[in-house]
Amino acid sequence: MRRTVMALVLAATAAPALTQTPDPNVAAVWAQEDRYWADAQSNNFKDFLTLFDDRFTGWACDASQPETKAQLTPAPAGVTVTAALDRKTAASAPGVVVASYRAVQTASVAGAQQQQRILDFTHVWVAKGGGWKLIGGMCRDAPAD
Repeated sequence: MRRTVMALVLAATAAPALTQTPDPNVAAVWAQEDRYWADAQSNNFKDFLTLFDDRFTGWACDASQPETKAQLTPAPAGVTVTAALDRKTAASAPGVVVASYRAVQTASVAGAQQQQRILDFTHVWVAKGGGWKLIGGMCRDAPAD
């Protein structure tokens, strides 16, 4: 398992320099990332959950421990989230795509209070049923540049 993770990390950092033509799997995963955020922004939790593989485990931005798909919860009532994405890198291997990006996320409560955070995400997607499912991920507050 540790070797697989290391191989994915190395592939994610080396692939941009080696890739000459657009990878259709990477393009499909970026489309899934757009859908992920569209569902989050519209509070469409039912559709949001369809993006996740049943075996998902990930470390949410403010979680003290990794969570499974069953532990995911919708945004609290009255909370609206918007995000602007800055795609950093993505790499594919057979049946797997790793995507890393920065999101400037703004949350508002009942249209009033706003809180902005800059977050870094890494999502691991697996090919399943002719599409892509999110199987792993991690989020952190972006470091000051």
